[in-house]
Amino acid sequence: MLEITDLNFSYGDKLIFRNASFYAQRGDRVCILGENGSGKTTFLRILAGILFCEMKMNFFGVYDTNVRSVIQRIGFIPDKPYLYDYLTGKENIELIMNIFGESKVKSKVESLCKEFELHEALDNYVKDYSLGMKHKLYMACILSREVDLLLLDEPLSALDEKAQKIALEKLFDFSKRGGVIIFTTHIESVSNCLATKKYIIHDYQLKLLNNA
Repeated sequence: MLEITDLNFSYGDKLIFRNASFYAQRGDRVCILGENGSGKTTFLRILAGILFCEMKMNFFGVYDTNVRSVIQRIGFIPDKPYLYDYLTGKENIELIMNIFGESKVKSKVESLCKEFELHEALDNYVKDYSLGMKHKLYMACILSREVDLLLLDEPLSALDEKAQKIALEKLFDFSKRGGVIIFTTHIESVSNCLATKKYIIHDYQLKLLNNA
């Protein structure tokens, strides 16, 4: 299970979380809801190890106060992919896999790129990619990794309908294998289709909605 307690975080004088808590079991797909600026992306960035704060964490049996000790077991897909414009698609794949020490899944990434109909563009510079193509490339890299937790910030908003269907299939497969997914989305149909649980950020807390 993934359990967060005593989560506190502020941006300067702006309080975001105060003694907040969160819980997910293996296989859960959790949608984080809230008003703009409430802390949805901040929560994902905390769990991705990009932002640091006070908290207590049980990460599938690993107890710690931050995610540094388990960072290799976490995949994060932000709303703007972390790619290098002046590298080709293939070079970006190699770089990302080397950063995570997972070069053995390179063939899996390329296979998923083919499903996304991106394979013919892998020799092109990423600067020439559309936003949707960039999302497909980065998503192929992260979904191919062997992790326990996937964090997704507006994951499907830049994808065409066919790519959305493929991505959803991969996410369902991931959760069936026991992975936990935490995501944000402004697309209600995606939230209703994908989420098994919904939390809303309100009064600096993460509150579980019973009608998810």
